Amino acid sequence: MVKVKPPTNSLFYIGIDGTNAIDTVVWGHLWNAKFGWKNLLWQLDKDPADGQRRIDKAHALLPILRQQFKHNGNDFADTCIMPEGKDGKGVDSKWTSSTDPKLNVVDMNTGLQFMRTFILNPSADKATSSLNDSGKGVSASVVFISSHGSQLGDMFGETSYHTTGVDYLFSLTEAAVSGKTFAAPDWVLLSNCFTLIDLTFNDWLILMQGAKPLRGAIGFQKICPLAEPSARIFSTFIDRLEKGKTLLDAWSGACAAHGIAKRWVLLCHENAKGDTIADWNAGKLKPIPAGSSKILMFNDANPTGVLVTPTPEPFEVFWSKGTPPTRITTANRNGLANKLGATDIINITVRPASTVPPAKFIDKTDISITLIYIRENYLQAINVNKMFKVKGTSGTSPLTTKKLNSSRPSAALGSDDGDDSWILQVTGTPTEVSLTLECVDLDLSKHNQHNVPYWLRVNVKPPASSTTQFDFTRNGSILVK
Repeated sequence: MVKVKPPTNSLFYIGIDGTNAIDTVVWGHLWNAKFGWKNLLWQLDKDPADGQRRIDKAHALLPILRQQFKHNGNDFADTCIMPEGKDGKGVDSKWTSSTDPKLNVVDMNTGLQFMRTFILNPSADKATSSLNDSGKGVSASVVFISSHGSQLGDMFGETSYHTTGVDYLFSLTEAAVSGKTFAAPDWVLLSNCFTLIDLTFNDWLILMQGAKPLRGAIGFQKICPLAEPSARIFSTFIDRLEKGKTLLDAWSGACAAHGIAKRWVLLCHENAKGDTIADWNAGKLKPIPAGSSKILMFNDANPTGVLVTPTPEPFEVFWSKGTPPTRITTANRNGLANKLGATDIINITVRPASTVPPAKFIDKTDISITLIYIRENYLQAINVNKMFKVKGTSGTSPLTTKKLNSSRPSAALGSDDGDDSWILQVTGTPTEVSLTLECVDLDLSKHNQHNVPYWLRVNVKPPASSTTQFDFTRNGSILVK
Protein backbone atom coordinates (compact mmCIF):
# COMPACT_ATOMS: atom_id res chain seq x y z
CA MET A 1 0.00 0.00 0.00
CA VAL A 2 1.35 3.42 -0.96
CA LYS A 3 1.99 5.64 2.03
CA VAL A 4 2.85 9.32 1.70
CA LYS A 5 5.34 10.59 4.25
CA PRO A 6 3.70 13.24 6.45
CA PRO A 7 4.77 16.86 6.11
CA THR A 8 8.24 17.74 7.39
CA ASN A 9 6.66 20.87 8.85
CA SER A 10 2.95 21.25 9.57
CA LEU A 11 0.87 22.02 6.50
CA PHE A 12 -2.72 23.24 6.64
CA TYR A 13 -5.75 22.96 4.36
CA ILE A 14 -9.12 24.67 4.41
CA GLY A 15 -12.50 24.01 2.77
CA ILE A 16 -15.14 26.64 2.04
CA ASP A 17 -18.57 25.62 0.77
CA GLY A 18 -21.66 27.54 -0.38
CA THR A 19 -23.77 24.55 -1.45
CA ASN A 20 -24.14 20.89 -0.46
CA ALA A 21 -20.92 20.31 1.48
CA ILE A 22 -20.32 16.63 0.72
CA ASP A 23 -17.52 17.30 -1.78
CA THR A 24 -15.69 19.65 0.60
CA VAL A 25 -16.04 17.23 3.52
CA VAL A 26 -14.93 14.15 1.57
CA TRP A 27 -11.97 16.05 0.11
CA GLY A 28 -10.88 17.43 3.51
CA HIS A 29 -11.28 14.10 5.29
CA LEU A 30 -9.11 12.33 2.72
CA TRP A 31 -6.52 15.14 2.47
CA ASN A 32 -5.97 14.81 6.22
CA ALA A 33 -6.09 11.02 6.37
CA LYS A 34 -3.85 10.30 3.40
CA PHE A 35 -1.40 13.21 3.43
CA GLY A 36 -1.18 14.17 7.10
CA TRP A 37 -2.22 17.79 6.72
CA LYS A 38 -4.15 19.65 9.44
CA ASN A 39 -7.40 21.50 9.01
CA LEU A 40 -6.74 25.21 9.55
CA LEU A 41 -10.08 25.45 11.35
CA TRP A 42 -8.85 23.12 14.10
CA GLN A 43 -6.87 26.12 15.37
CA LEU A 44 -10.19 27.53 16.59
CA ASP A 45 -11.90 26.63 19.87
CA LYS A 46 -14.91 24.36 19.84
CA ASP A 47 -18.22 25.99 20.67
CA PRO A 48 -19.02 24.86 24.24
CA ALA A 49 -22.72 24.94 23.36
CA ASP A 50 -22.33 22.85 20.18
CA GLY A 51 -19.50 20.38 19.67
CA GLN A 52 -20.08 20.45 15.90
CA ARG A 53 -19.10 24.14 15.62
CA ARG A 54 -15.87 26.09 15.92
CA ILE A 55 -15.73 29.66 17.20
CA ASP A 56 -14.07 32.47 15.27
CA LYS A 57 -13.96 35.19 17.91
CA ALA A 58 -13.22 37.84 15.28
CA HIS A 59 -16.23 36.81 13.15
CA ALA A 60 -18.78 35.48 15.61
CA LEU A 61 -21.56 34.99 13.03
CA LEU A 62 -19.49 32.94 10.56
CA PRO A 63 -20.77 29.33 10.43
CA ILE A 64 -17.82 26.94 10.91
CA LEU A 65 -19.43 23.52 11.03
CA ARG A 66 -18.43 19.88 11.23
CA GLN A 67 -20.46 17.76 8.83
CA GLN A 68 -20.68 13.99 8.43
CA PHE A 69 -21.60 12.10 5.27
CA LYS A 70 -21.75 8.52 4.09
CA HIS A 71 -20.18 8.30 0.63
CA ASN A 72 -19.54 5.17 -1.44
CA GLY A 73 -20.25 3.10 1.65
CA ASN A 74 -17.73 4.93 3.84
CA ASP A 75 -18.12 7.52 6.57
CA PHE A 76 -16.56 10.96 6.16
CA ALA A 77 -16.42 13.93 8.51
CA ASP A 78 -14.66 17.28 8.47
CA THR A 79 -15.07 20.92 9.43
CA CYS A 80 -15.48 23.66 6.82
CA ILE A 81 -16.65 27.24 6.52
CA MET A 82 -20.24 27.59 5.26
CA PRO A 83 -20.74 31.36 4.89
CA GLU A 84 -24.32 30.94 3.63
CA GLY A 85 -25.22 28.45 6.35
CA LYS A 86 -25.30 24.66 6.31
CA ASP A 87 -25.45 23.43 2.71
CA GLY A 88 -25.94 27.04 1.57
CA LYS A 89 -29.54 27.22 2.81
CA GLY A 90 -29.22 30.74 4.23
CA VAL A 91 -30.09 29.96 7.83
CA ASP A 92 -28.02 29.39 10.96
CA SER A 93 -28.68 29.13 14.68
CA LYS A 94 -26.60 32.25 15.36
CA TRP A 95 -28.34 34.41 12.77
CA THR A 96 -31.48 36.53 12.99
CA SER A 97 -33.73 33.78 11.63
CA SER A 98 -33.43 30.01 11.68
CA THR A 99 -36.06 29.65 8.94
CA ASP A 100 -36.07 32.67 6.59
CA PRO A 101 -32.91 33.48 4.56
CA LYS A 102 -34.32 36.90 3.63
CA LEU A 103 -33.96 37.97 7.27
CA ASN A 104 -30.32 36.89 7.36
CA VAL A 105 -28.88 38.97 4.50
CA VAL A 106 -26.90 41.29 6.79
CA ASP A 107 -25.60 38.37 8.88
CA MET A 108 -24.53 36.45 5.78
CA ASN A 109 -22.92 39.43 4.10
CA THR A 110 -20.74 40.07 7.14
CA GLY A 111 -19.11 36.68 6.64
CA LEU A 112 -19.13 36.79 2.84
CA GLN A 113 -17.34 40.12 2.80
CA PHE A 114 -14.60 38.61 4.98
CA MET A 115 -14.37 35.54 2.72
CA ARG A 116 -13.47 37.67 -0.30
CA THR A 117 -10.18 38.70 1.33
CA PHE A 118 -9.68 35.64 3.56
CA ILE A 119 -9.51 33.28 0.57
CA LEU A 120 -6.44 35.16 -0.67
CA ASN A 121 -4.58 34.76 2.63
CA PRO A 122 -6.42 32.22 4.83
CA SER A 123 -4.86 32.33 8.28
CA ALA A 124 -5.78 31.35 11.84
CA ASP A 125 -4.46 32.51 15.20
CA LYS A 126 -4.83 29.74 17.78
CA ALA A 127 -4.04 32.09 20.68
CA THR A 128 -7.11 34.21 19.97
CA SER A 129 -9.28 31.54 18.31
CA SER A 130 -9.75 33.74 15.29
CA LEU A 131 -9.38 33.74 11.52
CA ASN A 132 -7.64 36.56 9.68
CA ASP A 133 -6.57 37.63 6.19
CA SER A 134 -3.23 39.11 7.31
CA GLY A 135 -1.12 35.99 7.82
CA LYS A 136 -1.18 36.05 11.62
CA GLY A 137 -0.67 32.61 13.14
CA VAL A 138 -0.59 29.80 10.57
CA SER A 139 -1.91 29.79 7.00
CA ALA A 140 -3.50 27.28 4.65
CA SER A 141 -1.35 26.05 1.76
CA VAL A 142 -4.31 24.65 -0.15
CA VAL A 143 -7.85 26.05 -0.42
CA PHE A 144 -10.87 24.06 -1.62
CA ILE A 145 -13.89 26.11 -2.76
CA SER A 146 -17.23 24.54 -3.62
CA SER A 147 -19.87 26.92 -4.97
CA HIS A 148 -21.80 28.08 -7.98
CA GLY A 149 -19.76 30.05 -10.53
CA SER A 150 -20.09 32.28 -13.56
CA GLN A 151 -18.06 33.19 -16.63
CA LEU A 152 -17.11 36.40 -14.86
CA GLY A 153 -15.14 34.41 -12.28
CA ASP A 154 -17.70 35.02 -9.54
CA MET A 155 -18.23 32.34 -6.89
CA PHE A 156 -21.47 32.29 -4.93
CA GLY A 157 -23.59 30.00 -2.82
CA GLU A 158 -27.10 28.62 -3.04
CA THR A 159 -28.75 31.47 -1.13
CA SER A 160 -26.92 34.18 -3.08
CA TYR A 161 -28.36 32.60 -6.22
CA HIS A 162 -31.94 33.05 -5.01
CA THR A 163 -32.04 35.93 -2.52
CA THR A 164 -31.80 39.65 -3.26
CA GLY A 165 -28.85 41.44 -1.72
CA VAL A 166 -26.65 38.49 -0.73
CA ASP A 167 -23.03 39.12 -1.70
CA TYR A 168 -20.58 36.90 -3.52
CA LEU A 169 -18.35 34.40 -1.77
CA PHE A 170 -15.43 35.47 -3.98
CA SER A 171 -14.95 37.50 -7.15
CA LEU A 172 -11.83 37.17 -9.27
CA THR A 173 -12.46 40.49 -10.97
CA GLU A 174 -13.18 42.37 -7.76
CA ALA A 175 -9.95 41.09 -6.23
CA ALA A 176 -7.85 41.71 -9.33
CA VAL A 177 -9.01 45.27 -10.03
CA SER A 178 -8.41 46.20 -6.38
CA GLY A 179 -4.77 45.14 -6.71
CA LYS A 180 -4.98 42.05 -4.52
CA THR A 181 -3.06 38.79 -5.02
CA PHE A 182 -2.98 35.40 -3.36
CA ALA A 183 -0.58 35.62 -0.43
CA ALA A 184 -0.53 32.22 1.34
CA PRO A 185 -1.96 29.29 -0.65
CA ASP A 186 0.17 27.23 -3.01
CA TRP A 187 -2.84 25.76 -4.85
CA VAL A 188 -6.57 26.48 -5.11
CA LEU A 189 -8.95 23.61 -5.91
CA LEU A 190 -12.28 24.64 -7.43
CA SER A 191 -15.52 22.68 -7.45
CA ASN A 192 -17.60 25.18 -9.41
CA CYS A 193 -18.58 26.10 -12.97
CA PHE A 194 -16.75 28.48 -15.32
CA THR A 195 -14.38 30.23 -12.91
CA LEU A 196 -11.27 28.79 -14.57
CA ILE A 197 -11.80 29.54 -18.27
CA ASP A 198 -10.17 31.83 -20.83
CA LEU A 199 -12.60 34.65 -20.02
CA THR A 200 -11.22 34.77 -16.45
CA PHE A 201 -7.51 34.34 -17.23
CA ASN A 202 -6.77 38.08 -17.19
CA ASP A 203 -7.76 38.10 -13.53
CA TRP A 204 -5.94 34.87 -12.67
CA LEU A 205 -2.75 36.30 -14.20
CA ILE A 206 -2.92 39.18 -11.72
CA LEU A 207 -3.93 37.16 -8.69
CA MET A 208 -1.21 34.52 -9.19
CA GLN A 209 1.71 36.98 -9.29
CA GLY A 210 2.00 38.02 -5.64
CA ALA A 211 5.10 38.15 -3.45
CA LYS A 212 4.36 34.48 -2.63
CA PRO A 213 2.80 33.40 -5.92
CA LEU A 214 -0.16 31.09 -6.09
CA ARG A 215 1.42 28.09 -7.81
CA GLY A 216 -1.73 26.96 -9.55
CA ALA A 217 -5.46 26.31 -9.67
CA ILE A 218 -7.42 23.28 -10.80
CA GLY A 219 -11.06 23.16 -11.80
CA PHE A 220 -13.58 22.49 -14.51
CA GLN A 221 -14.08 23.98 -17.94
CA LYS A 222 -17.67 25.08 -18.26
CA ILE A 223 -20.02 22.83 -16.23
CA CYS A 224 -18.91 21.40 -12.88
CA PRO A 225 -20.50 18.17 -11.63
CA LEU A 226 -22.89 18.37 -8.70
CA ALA A 227 -21.58 17.92 -5.17
CA GLU A 228 -21.81 14.12 -4.93
CA PRO A 229 -20.09 13.31 -8.26
CA SER A 230 -17.59 16.07 -7.49
CA ALA A 231 -16.77 14.20 -4.27
CA ARG A 232 -16.08 11.06 -6.30
CA ILE A 233 -13.80 12.91 -8.70
CA PHE A 234 -11.79 14.54 -5.92
CA SER A 235 -11.52 11.17 -4.15
CA THR A 236 -9.95 9.72 -7.28
CA PHE A 237 -7.72 12.79 -7.59
CA ILE A 238 -6.40 12.16 -4.07
CA ASP A 239 -5.91 8.45 -4.79
CA ARG A 240 -3.77 9.32 -7.79
CA LEU A 241 -1.78 11.91 -5.82
CA GLU A 242 -1.11 9.26 -3.18
CA LYS A 243 0.37 7.03 -5.90
CA GLY A 244 2.91 9.71 -6.81
CA LYS A 245 1.18 11.43 -9.71
CA THR A 246 1.69 15.15 -10.23
CA LEU A 247 -1.28 17.40 -9.52
CA LEU A 248 -1.57 17.82 -13.29
CA ASP A 249 -1.65 14.10 -14.07
CA ALA A 250 -3.80 13.29 -11.05
CA TRP A 251 -6.44 15.84 -12.03
CA SER A 252 -6.59 15.00 -15.72
CA GLY A 253 -6.68 11.28 -14.90
CA ALA A 254 -9.39 11.67 -12.25
CA CYS A 255 -11.68 13.53 -14.63
CA ALA A 256 -11.05 11.01 -17.42
CA ALA A 257 -11.81 8.14 -15.03
CA HIS A 258 -15.24 9.65 -14.34
CA GLY A 259 -16.14 10.28 -17.98
CA ILE A 260 -15.46 14.01 -18.21
CA ALA A 261 -12.06 14.00 -19.89
CA LYS A 262 -12.86 17.18 -21.82
CA ARG A 263 -13.91 19.20 -18.77
CA TRP A 264 -10.74 19.38 -16.68
CA VAL A 265 -8.50 22.44 -16.67
CA LEU A 266 -5.38 23.43 -14.73
CA LEU A 267 -3.61 26.78 -14.63
CA CYS A 268 -0.15 26.98 -13.08
CA HIS A 269 3.27 28.56 -13.13
CA GLU A 270 5.76 26.72 -15.32
CA ASN A 271 7.74 25.49 -12.31
CA ALA A 272 4.60 24.10 -10.69
CA LYS A 273 3.55 21.70 -13.46
CA GLY A 274 5.53 18.89 -11.81
CA ASP A 275 4.26 19.44 -8.26
CA THR A 276 3.64 16.25 -6.26
CA ILE A 277 2.38 15.64 -2.75
CA ALA A 278 5.72 14.04 -1.79
CA ASP A 279 7.63 17.19 -2.74
CA TRP A 280 4.98 19.40 -1.13
CA ASN A 281 5.16 17.49 2.16
CA ALA A 282 8.95 17.55 2.07
CA GLY A 283 9.11 21.30 1.38
CA LYS A 284 10.84 20.67 -1.95
CA LEU A 285 8.51 22.31 -4.48
CA LYS A 286 10.40 24.20 -7.18
CA PRO A 287 10.60 27.94 -6.45
CA ILE A 288 8.56 30.30 -8.66
CA PRO A 289 10.84 33.00 -10.16
CA ALA A 290 9.58 36.39 -9.00
CA GLY A 291 8.21 38.58 -11.77
CA SER A 292 9.31 36.42 -14.70
CA SER A 293 7.40 33.18 -14.35
CA LYS A 294 5.34 31.88 -17.25
CA ILE A 295 1.77 30.76 -16.50
CA LEU A 296 0.52 27.80 -18.49
CA MET A 297 -2.95 26.41 -19.11
CA PHE A 298 -3.49 22.65 -19.44
CA ASN A 299 -6.63 20.88 -20.59
CA ASP A 300 -7.65 17.95 -22.75
CA ALA A 301 -6.88 19.89 -25.94
CA ASN A 302 -3.56 21.18 -24.56
CA PRO A 303 -2.11 18.35 -22.42
CA THR A 304 1.43 19.75 -22.59
CA GLY A 305 0.32 23.28 -21.74
CA VAL A 306 -0.08 26.57 -23.56
CA LEU A 307 1.23 29.96 -22.48
CA VAL A 308 -1.40 32.31 -21.02
CA THR A 309 -1.02 36.01 -21.84
CA PRO A 310 -3.29 39.00 -21.14
CA THR A 311 -6.14 39.67 -23.57
CA PRO A 312 -6.81 43.42 -23.83
CA GLU A 313 -10.29 44.72 -24.59
CA PRO A 314 -10.27 46.06 -28.18
CA PHE A 315 -12.64 48.93 -27.36
CA GLU A 316 -14.72 50.13 -24.42
CA VAL A 317 -18.20 48.98 -23.31
CA PHE A 318 -19.98 49.65 -20.03
CA TRP A 319 -23.32 50.06 -18.25
CA SER A 320 -24.28 53.12 -16.18
CA LYS A 321 -27.20 54.11 -13.94
CA GLY A 322 -28.58 57.24 -12.34
CA THR A 323 -28.34 61.01 -12.84
CA PRO A 324 -25.57 61.89 -13.22
CA PRO A 325 -24.79 58.39 -14.45
CA THR A 326 -22.68 56.11 -12.27
CA ARG A 327 -20.52 53.80 -14.33
CA ILE A 328 -20.95 50.15 -13.31
CA THR A 329 -17.55 48.58 -12.72
CA THR A 330 -16.23 45.32 -11.33
CA ALA A 331 -15.43 47.24 -8.16
CA ASN A 332 -18.93 48.64 -7.51
CA ARG A 333 -21.35 46.26 -9.26
CA ASN A 334 -22.12 44.35 -6.05
CA GLY A 335 -23.76 47.42 -4.48
CA LEU A 336 -27.53 47.09 -4.49
CA ALA A 337 -28.02 50.49 -6.15
CA ASN A 338 -25.81 49.39 -9.04
CA LYS A 339 -27.71 46.19 -9.76
CA LEU A 340 -30.42 45.87 -12.38
CA GLY A 341 -34.12 45.75 -11.49
CA ALA A 342 -37.56 46.47 -12.90
CA THR A 343 -38.30 50.15 -13.74
CA ASP A 344 -34.59 51.07 -13.60
CA ILE A 345 -33.26 53.40 -16.28
CA ILE A 346 -29.97 52.09 -17.62
CA ASN A 347 -27.42 53.17 -20.22
CA ILE A 348 -25.13 51.07 -22.39
CA THR A 349 -22.15 52.98 -23.80
CA VAL A 350 -19.70 51.91 -26.50
CA ARG A 351 -16.49 53.83 -27.13
CA PRO A 352 -13.91 53.26 -29.87
CA ALA A 353 -10.34 52.15 -29.25
CA SER A 354 -8.41 55.10 -27.82
CA THR A 355 -5.16 54.77 -29.77
CA VAL A 356 -5.27 58.46 -30.82
CA PRO A 357 -7.25 60.43 -28.19
CA PRO A 358 -9.84 61.65 -28.49
CA ALA A 359 -10.85 58.54 -30.42
CA LYS A 360 -13.89 58.85 -32.67
CA PHE A 361 -16.08 56.41 -34.49
CA ILE A 362 -16.10 56.42 -38.28
CA ASP A 363 -19.41 57.46 -39.84
CA LYS A 364 -21.66 54.50 -40.69
CA THR A 365 -19.83 52.06 -38.41
CA ASP A 366 -22.15 49.12 -37.67
CA ILE A 367 -22.49 48.05 -34.03
CA SER A 368 -24.39 45.12 -32.58
CA ILE A 369 -24.87 44.69 -28.83
CA THR A 370 -25.92 41.18 -27.77
CA LEU A 371 -27.37 40.59 -24.31
CA ILE A 372 -26.26 37.34 -22.63
CA TYR A 373 -27.51 35.95 -19.33
CA ILE A 374 -24.89 34.08 -17.24
CA ARG A 375 -23.51 32.17 -20.25
CA GLU A 376 -24.30 32.10 -23.94
CA ASN A 377 -26.21 28.79 -23.82
CA TYR A 378 -28.09 29.36 -20.56
CA LEU A 379 -31.76 28.37 -20.82
CA GLN A 380 -33.21 31.77 -20.03
CA ALA A 381 -35.60 33.42 -22.49
CA ILE A 382 -34.19 36.69 -23.79
CA ASN A 383 -36.23 39.14 -25.79
CA VAL A 384 -34.89 42.68 -25.63
CA ASN A 385 -38.18 44.06 -26.98
CA LYS A 386 -40.10 42.60 -24.02
CA MET A 387 -37.41 43.11 -21.40
CA PHE A 388 -36.69 46.77 -22.11
CA LYS A 389 -38.25 49.91 -23.47
CA VAL A 390 -35.89 52.01 -25.55
CA LYS A 391 -35.80 55.55 -24.16
CA GLY A 392 -33.25 56.95 -26.58
CA THR A 393 -29.97 56.61 -28.44
CA SER A 394 -27.00 58.89 -28.94
CA GLY A 395 -24.67 58.98 -31.91
CA THR A 396 -26.59 56.45 -33.98
CA SER A 397 -29.45 56.13 -36.41
CA PRO A 398 -32.69 54.49 -35.13
CA LEU A 399 -31.96 50.99 -33.93
CA THR A 400 -33.36 47.63 -34.95
CA THR A 401 -33.23 44.28 -33.10
CA LYS A 402 -32.22 40.77 -34.11
CA LYS A 403 -31.35 37.39 -32.62
CA LEU A 404 -27.58 36.82 -32.98
CA ASN A 405 -26.75 34.32 -30.23
CA SER A 406 -27.39 30.96 -31.88
CA SER A 407 -26.18 29.08 -28.78
CA ARG A 408 -29.40 29.91 -26.95
CA PRO A 409 -32.01 27.41 -28.23
CA SER A 410 -35.26 29.35 -28.70
CA ALA A 411 -37.25 26.18 -29.29
CA ALA A 412 -36.64 25.17 -25.68
CA LEU A 413 -37.59 28.57 -24.29
CA GLY A 414 -41.09 29.20 -25.59
CA SER A 415 -42.77 32.17 -27.21
CA ASP A 416 -41.16 34.77 -24.93
CA ASP A 417 -37.74 34.16 -26.43
CA GLY A 418 -36.83 36.43 -29.29
CA ASP A 419 -34.33 39.05 -30.41
CA ASP A 420 -31.30 39.34 -28.12
CA SER A 421 -29.39 42.14 -29.87
CA TRP A 422 -29.65 45.83 -30.61
CA ILE A 423 -28.39 46.80 -34.08
CA LEU A 424 -27.10 50.35 -34.48
CA GLN A 425 -25.26 52.40 -37.10
CA VAL A 426 -23.08 55.34 -36.13
CA THR A 427 -24.03 58.74 -37.55
CA GLY A 428 -21.23 61.26 -37.82
CA THR A 429 -18.00 60.83 -35.85
CA PRO A 430 -18.98 60.73 -32.17
CA THR A 431 -16.55 59.83 -29.39
CA GLU A 432 -19.14 57.37 -28.05
CA VAL A 433 -22.56 55.93 -28.77
CA SER A 434 -25.11 55.09 -26.11
CA LEU A 435 -28.41 53.34 -25.67
CA THR A 436 -30.82 54.35 -22.90
CA LEU A 437 -33.28 51.71 -21.68
CA GLU A 438 -36.04 51.27 -19.15
CA CYS A 439 -36.16 47.82 -17.54
CA VAL A 440 -39.56 46.17 -17.92
CA ASP A 441 -39.21 42.41 -17.27
CA LEU A 442 -35.72 40.97 -16.72
CA ASP A 443 -36.89 37.43 -15.98
CA LEU A 444 -39.06 36.20 -18.83
CA SER A 445 -38.42 32.57 -17.82
CA LYS A 446 -39.39 33.27 -14.18
CA HIS A 447 -36.28 31.64 -12.76
CA ASN A 448 -36.28 34.10 -9.86
CA GLN A 449 -32.48 34.19 -9.76
CA HIS A 450 -30.60 37.03 -8.11
CA ASN A 451 -27.03 38.34 -8.08
CA VAL A 452 -26.35 36.78 -11.47
CA PRO A 453 -24.97 38.67 -14.46
CA TYR A 454 -26.15 39.97 -17.74
CA TRP A 455 -23.16 40.73 -19.95
CA LEU A 456 -22.58 42.04 -23.45
CA ARG A 457 -21.08 40.66 -26.64
CA VAL A 458 -20.35 43.59 -28.93
CA ASN A 459 -19.44 43.67 -32.62
CA VAL A 460 -17.99 46.81 -34.21
CA LYS A 461 -17.56 47.02 -38.00
CA PRO A 462 -16.32 50.26 -39.56
CA PRO A 463 -17.05 50.75 -43.28
CA ALA A 464 -14.75 48.72 -45.56
CA SER A 465 -13.17 47.03 -42.51
CA SER A 466 -13.46 43.68 -40.81
CA THR A 467 -15.60 43.11 -37.72
CA THR A 468 -14.13 43.15 -34.22
CA GLN A 469 -16.10 41.07 -31.71
CA PHE A 470 -15.46 40.82 -27.98
CA ASP A 471 -17.21 39.24 -25.00
CA PHE A 472 -17.33 41.88 -22.27
CA THR A 473 -17.86 39.52 -19.34
CA ARG A 474 -15.85 41.79 -17.07
CA ASN A 475 -16.46 45.50 -17.74
CA GLY A 476 -19.65 44.86 -19.71
CA SER A 477 -21.44 42.98 -16.94
CA ILE A 478 -24.19 44.00 -14.54
CA LEU A 479 -25.92 41.98 -11.82
CA VAL A 480 -29.64 41.34 -11.39
CA LYS A 481 -31.04 42.58 -8.08
